[in-house]
Amino acid sequence: MRISACWIVKNEAANIRKSIMSVKGCCDELIVVDTGSADGTDAIAALCGARVERFAWIGDFSAAKNYALSLCSGEYVIFLDADEYFEPALSEEDGGMIRFVFEHTEIDSIQLLRTELDIDGGNVLGETVVDRFLRRGAVHFENKIHEIPKDAQGKPPQSIVFNGLVLTHSGYSKSVFEKKLLRNIEILEREQARLQDSFMLFLNAQYLLREYIALGDYDMAAHYCRYLLRHHDHFKAACKLHGTGMLQRFFHALDAASMRREQFSEREIYDKLVAGLKANYPGTRESALVELYYQLRFDYREERFLRELEALEARLNELPGALIAECKYVEAAIFSMYPFDKSGLSR
Repeated sequence: MRISACWIVKNEAANIRKSIMSVKGCCDELIVVDTGSADGTDAIAALCGARVERFAWIGDFSAAKNYALSLCSGEYVIFLDADEYFEPALSEEDGGMIRFVFEHTEIDSIQLLRTELDIDGGNVLGETVVDRFLRRGAVHFENKIHEIPKDAQGKPPQSIVFNGLVLTHSGYSKSVFEKKLLRNIEILEREQARLQDSFMLFLNAQYLLREYIALGDYDMAAHYCRYLLRHHDHFKAACKLHGTGMLQRFFHALDAASMRREQFSEREIYDKLVAGLKANYPGTRESALVELYYQLRFDYREERFLRELEALEARLNELPGALIAECKYVEAAIFSMYPFDKSGLSR
């Protein structure tokens, strides 16, 4: 069973070699699809042993990625961004592990924990869970931006989280992040003007909310937060469609509400967002984190907050593996906002 690795790239001369060399040792085929580089990215990829193909950029990441998948001949595909790399680099033994997992399960995707690294300052910004190993033919990408893998029925593919490899991403470094945000916003705003289906507009608005917060444009972030609150009926369907990814999107909305707190009703936020999310994840640790976060931002009472935090800490082992990264994100937000000693649960 062959393993292909592929990338879609544009002006990634600074990154592509490191990314390719980090997987070359376990792959049978390397494919780089260039969407219009002017910095020699294609030549560097070719020197690294990759087959380089062209794809005219049409403002659609999924179209480019699906084209790259169509070029792969391997049964399994490692699909990386040019600014992602494994350290240490993958070996033949790692390739054997990938084959073994796919051959002995019915999954179509292996998810990895990705470390977000700011290479300018050398700081770790956080961790996310991403789909990077795919069963070719069983998975395609959807959405023009923030593309996500789907199976033939348009649902997230069956997957597992593998914690044995270290994937690093440098794309959120300050020197490149703002350019990416502006590019993303341009594509998402075009989609917001084009889309007709109210649910798809809701999903697109969530991404716009996130990008505007990251850009520091809190007025536009608040605008899209109000949009989500008006269409909270879509929230339950979005939870089912996107699973635990909705946790981070929920907190982006809460961030926007907090930054323009005078524009939002605390009860409205609780009724339409917090209660809706808890309803979709009842009795789990992440729903308890949601409640804690709400209390901290909008309804803080120290004695109750610390009591519930202590109860939550006692339930650490109840969390399914796929939710670890999301809950780390939430916990980091809680503890960064409230300066108490976590070990002693006191100020």
